[in-house]
Amino acid sequence: MTVERDIEVLRRTALFARVDPVRLEVLAFTAAHRRFETGALVIERGQLLEGAFVVLEGSAVMLGEDGEGRPMASRLDRGDIIGETALLKPVPAKANVRAGEALELMEISRALFARLAEEFPELALGVAAAAADRLEGLSGALRGLLKENKEKEQGRV
Repeated sequence: MTVERDIEVLRRTALFARVDPVRLEVLAFTAAHRRFETGALVIERGQLLEGAFVVLEGSAVMLGEDGEGRPMASRLDRGDIIGETALLKPVPAKANVRAGEALELMEISRALFARLAEEFPELALGVAAAAADRLEGLSGALRGLLKENKEKEQGRV
């Protein structure tokens, strides 16, 4: 484990990109690190998440369902974050996550995140800005879908 590598990975994520590197160093140094062998179950669907995980090395596969209940799979690589909502409140995992190969994760507990956000308010502001950006993107996508639906409906009339 190298703190420099962890900082670099955190800086590449949307969630922590705006956070000062010194604050990221504190986060990287104090967060737990977990290793999993290929095929190991990392997170089980329905499991209550008490924090988020950042992929530091290796890859994982997320197996779940889309909004309509169809099976879906996603590959998680270096810099991907699992369960960022759990940094703010306990949430059940929506999918199983398995190590696709030897995997190293940084586990950021909600308690650690809250303590660091209180100590370094810019950490919370950086995360809030990233969340706002995501919300804005989702809102734009939703507007696009609504417009597309309306145009389809008008074409049928």
